[in-house]
Amino acid sequence: KPLTNILINLLDLLQASKTHQPEHHTEKQQETSKLVAAKNEQSQDAKHKGKSGGGESVKKGHCAEGYSTRQTIELWKAQHGVEQIQGDEMPSLNLKGSKDPGSPLYFWQIASIVGMKPIEVLIRNFYGRVYGDSEDPEFLKAFTRIGKGKEGHILNQLDFWVDCMGAGKYYQGGQDRIEMHHRCFAPQAMTQKGAARWMHHMRGALDTTDLGDPRVKDAIEDFLYVTMEKYARQFKFETGTTVYGRSTEKLMQKRQHIV
Repeated sequence: KPLTNILINLLDLLQASKTHQPEHHTEKQQETSKLVAAKNEQSQDAKHKGKSGGGESVKKGHCAEGYSTRQTIELWKAQHGVEQIQGDEMPSLNLKGSKDPGSPLYFWQIASIVGMKPIEVLIRNFYGRVYGDSEDPEFLKAFTRIGKGKEGHILNQLDFWVDCMGAGKYYQGGQDRIEMHHRCFAPQAMTQKGAARWMHHMRGALDTTDLGDPRVKDAIEDFLYVTMEKYARQFKFETGTTVYGRSTEKLMQKRQHIV
């Protein structure tokens, strides 16, 4: 609890001082940020100890708002040109998805339909590909240099994803924390080249994982598009066909009918 409060306060201070800070932090500031972020990551990892697997903790039908859910829905609304309206006024913002296979499914409803286990399987598939990447050693270094191991990466990404996908509060700090994580630990991967390699492995995982409902794959692709565009703005790189393997216009058109 005290450590969490320190982190949240630090995030607030960083956000408030963005317009007053020079573009580059001093070496001491960077090390302090890395230390605080690392301690918070360790505290998140600790909560998984003793569990048979992260995906067993939330079953189908369960849904609850996480730390990042509302923030990520707002990103989706902005990306798709939807006006800033209250969730109660837009039925599609309900965290409980329809079981009708003909109805659209949104990424924030995924937990209510398939639970967490298929998402865990997908992420394990993805990191198996990342850690087996012998073609791009520099990309792999972005993960191995942190020293938390493959399992640590799996659990942290699982926490963030299911937090966004309606499973409940799993990733304290939300979008601010994930931005700090990327800036402190993986800046060399937050480029067009790194994003393209990341998407290459994720698409391979999506194509080979049984997600329990055919609509889930499209919902995850929509989630990836929204979050990747956010990262592109934050780290100033272009996306398009180079990153997605298809045009952003086609990605937008694919989801236009459900907005």
